Amino acid sequence: MQQIHTQLHIKAAPAQVFDAWLVPRLLGQWMFPGHADAHAVLRMDLDPREGGDLYIQTQHGDAAIRYSGSYLEIERPHRLAFTWTPETPDGVFPGRVQLEVTASGDGSHLALLESVPAMTAGHAHFTPLHWSNRLGALSSLFS
Repeated sequence: MQQIHTQLHIKAAPAQVFDAWLVPRLLGQWMFPGHADAHAVLRMDLDPREGGDLYIQTQHGDAAIRYSGSYLEIERPHRLAFTWTPETPDGVFPGRVQLEVTASGDGSHLALLESVPAMTAGHAHFTPLHWSNRLGALSSLFS
């Protein structure tokens, strides 16, 4: 297993940061940050309860990309874990994402850990960058 760690300070209360992962209107604003080759979100179905499923369908250029998973742990507002499986033209990359959100100074400290099986070098290279971009966009929601 490969593990990707990302941390960030966000100027918002833990409950606000946590809810941004579970409320479709909020998640859609930051999960696929806007830039020249941004994903267009076509469908987003979230059932945010332990055992509930998540499904997001996006369009990235000519490619359809689907993200699916299940919520494993929900301890609002501090801990969230879910499976996360991007299905891209390059393959299917199952993983597990775990978040820890704690109060810190003027906001929250968010620690993200993604565990993924050994992957192709190309995909592994971009995974940390994708989460870094996503969390930057999440932080911008509260700026």
